[in-house]
Amino acid sequence: MITKDLNMDELDRQLEQFRMEDGELEQEEDIAEQVGSGRGVRVWNPFEEKKEEDKSIDDDPDFQVQMTKLEAVRDSLNRKADSARKDYEAVDKVREREGKTILSEWATTLGLLCLIFVILGLTKAPQIIVPWFGLLLLAIGFSVKQILAMLRRTANHNIMCCKDPVSSFVERTKANTYYKQQQYAYAKINEIKGRTEELDRWEKQLRKKGKLTDEELETVANLIHINEHPSIYVNSKFSLGEWMDYIFKK
Repeated sequence: MITKDLNMDELDRQLEQFRMEDGELEQEEDIAEQVGSGRGVRVWNPFEEKKEEDKSIDDDPDFQVQMTKLEAVRDSLNRKADSARKDYEAVDKVREREGKTILSEWATTLGLLCLIFVILGLTKAPQIIVPWFGLLLLAIGFSVKQILAMLRRTANHNIMCCKDPVSSFVERTKANTYYKQQQYAYAKINEIKGRTEELDRWEKQLRKKGKLTDEELETVANLIHINEHPSIYVNSKFSLGEWMDYIFKK
């Protein structure tokens, strides 16, 4: 009888263990079935909520419309920045080209004058002395006119190449030097850069809030209005007297 009870207890224990193992097996089969069917087991992801939130903002029509307006402002600022950079870089090209042109014209002018006087020297004869003197006077007048013209061009270029940021001559005559032209373009580039950084802040605020007010959108739209006032340095033509003043009193 005791043996029978012991056998029954052992049988109950094995049965209970079998039931537990069978339950775990069924649970594992359910999980496998869920995974196999594509349902899977939902695991908490700290970034999933943020991802779903961003997705909902991107799908918001009002958000898309306002983002399009911001991008239009950005495109306008980028075009203005490209134009200002081209103006800045063009100044060096103009300065170099003008310098080379003046050197070439000086060489041409001096070569032509030398040729004229050589021809006059070779054609001098007593029988044509009167017309020869007439040609000589014409040659001298032409030479003086050409040299003065070249001196004026050289004077203008020399003054325009002034790089002194505190030149009293430049401030007094409002000379639009190459340096002042680059300063003007550089100031515009910096202003556009500041407007672009402000636009970036508005874009972050739009992505955070999902929407901007009408007043805020108007502020964003006004970012494209760059200060286009003309430069106060407008003079690019100088006399020989001003050139002498620049050379000895600058």
